[in-house]
Amino acid sequence: MSQVRNLNTACQIFIGCLHPTVIESDLYSLTSTFGQVVYIRILRNIYTKEPMGLAFVSFSDSASAKRAREELNGVLFKGKHINVTLYYKPRNANANIFVSNLSPEFMARDLEKIFKQFGTIVSVKVSYDPSLISNRYGYVQFEKEEHALSALAAKDQILGSTKIQVSKFVPIKDRSDPSNNPNLYVRGFDSSMTQENLQNIFQVYGEVSSLVIMRDGDKRGEDRFYGYVCFKEADCAQKAVSALHNKSIDNVVWYVVPHLKRAARKKKLEADYKLKKEGWKKRNLFIKNLPLSLSESMLRDLCSEYGPIESLKIHMTENITYNDGQKVPQWVSNGSAFVCFTAEESARRALNGLRNKMIEGKNIFVAMWKPREELVKSLNARKYKFFQRQMMEVGAFNPMFVQQNKPGRGRSIPQVPPQIPPPMMPHMAMPRVIQQEPRLAPELANFNSQPPETQRRMLGEQLYPVVLKNSNDKIAGKITGMLLEIDTRTLLALIQNPTEVAIKVREAVEVLRKAWANNPEALAVLPAV
Repeated sequence: MSQVRNLNTACQIFIGCLHPTVIESDLYSLTSTFGQVVYIRILRNIYTKEPMGLAFVSFSDSASAKRAREELNGVLFKGKHINVTLYYKPRNANANIFVSNLSPEFMARDLEKIFKQFGTIVSVKVSYDPSLISNRYGYVQFEKEEHALSALAAKDQILGSTKIQVSKFVPIKDRSDPSNNPNLYVRGFDSSMTQENLQNIFQVYGEVSSLVIMRDGDKRGEDRFYGYVCFKEADCAQKAVSALHNKSIDNVVWYVVPHLKRAARKKKLEADYKLKKEGWKKRNLFIKNLPLSLSESMLRDLCSEYGPIESLKIHMTENITYNDGQKVPQWVSNGSAFVCFTAEESARRALNGLRNKMIEGKNIFVAMWKPREELVKSLNARKYKFFQRQMMEVGAFNPMFVQQNKPGRGRSIPQVPPQIPPPMMPHMAMPRVIQQEPRLAPELANFNSQPPETQRRMLGEQLYPVVLKNSNDKIAGKITGMLLEIDTRTLLALIQNPTEVAIKVREAVEVLRKAWANNPEALAVLPAV
């Protein structure tokens, strides 16, 4: 197979959804039956070199490429349904159609048989889940927009005997735009609302194509009523949102918003929560060492002098007592609380005013609230500093001997006993020792051009396999993190010598053994001496 790529795009196919274990020889065996293969390339991540599940294959002629696309598209190859398309760049987004309500056994070639009569097809894809079960929808990409319009115009007469639904493809960025969404989610009404009444309320704003009222139970076990309203036009849905959302009409406070799919709604809620969390970090105080007798009303009176309070909560713990053999649970304060102010200025005033304040003879502690993930991150950072200090105390991280080509930076202590050089013959010149920088592994070739965080990740990826080989999977990650505390230049040299890494791992294990001397459970995960 020639490694000279055929630049004629008509002779190239693009293969997607490949299994990570697929290599070039597998693709050659798969495609060579359709014609002479002159070039194969599997796309890989520029940093990790891991396969991306994509590949290009070039044939010597366009007929072979076209035949390969038609025969291979959608076939099961090494446990995955591959997607094979002709190489078109760029594609016409308006020439793409969305096909849904497919039967479970429908494959890409079945879709192609139906739609190829409307024009040249660039690609056909049926979506599958990780278990290789069809999601019952797919896409057909035509070469030209008029081909897609022809398919949409003829869908009723061509697909009349089937239940397949055909529509114009809408990019995901437009799907998430509320102005393009004709579907609404509505709530606020009770059991007296009927579908006929709901229809009458919303058809004022435009033609309603469908609606439904749903009923289920909330967390408290009470009935909850909500519904979905679908308009013919997205503009009508927007009018309904503007007119009804958060409005009280006939004793109903309406909640009317564009309907979002579960994944999109989850993403939106996460973004909203992240935004709220940033606000809480500036307005929320954490207070501890409070007297156990202090109630929430007393704490509110104490803090309200600094500004309006949005919420306040004292942490309670369950205290079990027994009365005549009967278990009596009681909730008592654990001495800590959260106070959230409505304004950042109030929180800052309270932080300064309550700091070192004495309440019932106890000096309380006040700090700005932090999310749990930030607390865990800072705690881990303190742990690493502690382990680094422990290892420095026992001499575990003495800088290793590194040869450099920059003289005048001090001498290093040799790691082996000095040897007496052999006698030289007269006029024999002392051989020159050429000192070089340690050579980087191929994966670290572009190391110096990366930002510090990426450099740390790349070093960790190189160290971890060697650390794991010389320890076990329970502590390999911890020891790798400890080694990453060494300065970068020393680490680069260390990576070139697995023996030195093994020595450092053994030293780290001994440091952990000393640090965990009073913790039998932690000692159990360390490798045997």
